[in-house]
Amino acid sequence: MSLEELIAGCVENDRRSQEILYRRFFDLALRIVRRYTNDQETQLHIVNEGFLRVFTKISNYQGTGSFEGWLSKLIFHEVSNHFRKKQSHFKFIEVDQQHGQTVHNDGLDALKYEDLELEIKALPESSRKVFMLFAVEGFSHKEISQKLNISEGTSKWHVSNARKILKKNLEKPQKNNLGRKVTNK
Repeated sequence: MSLEELIAGCVENDRRSQEILYRRFFDLALRIVRRYTNDQETQLHIVNEGFLRVFTKISNYQGTGSFEGWLSKLIFHEVSNHFRKKQSHFKFIEVDQQHGQTVHNDGLDALKYEDLELEIKALPESSRKVFMLFAVEGFSHKEISQKLNISEGTSKWHVSNARKILKKNLEKPQKNNLGRKVTNK
């Protein structure tokens, strides 16, 4: 069954089309969610809620741009909603690619998910797009270079640039509702 037929079936609330679409894009959705939580039960909950959102809004898909990108965006919004509801805090983790170590930036442990999401949205468009594909959706630099028709080196530069901007912006003191400076450290 083609993607167009699946989408049309899902718009008509056809359970078979929904199941096929779910199975076809489950791995993509799970890969996105795994970037934010290691708990398998939470991962499955978010993925399932995300697909509920996809099936509810599928009639809004216009066919412009990739369906994978549209679905990924909805799954990402469901991740955001989950953490917003739980009022969880997002830990920003940097991977030291040279040494293969994971470094937790303790200064950002109290950073709220919404703050990070706003900072990501403020990134330059090209760097944001590459960063999202790499850090959120889990694509490799090789896959990104093929998908966006850029070199692997350019992909690595955009990820590095995005991380540099995010780190700089997230370390700036911010003001709380009372007008007092609050630091993320």
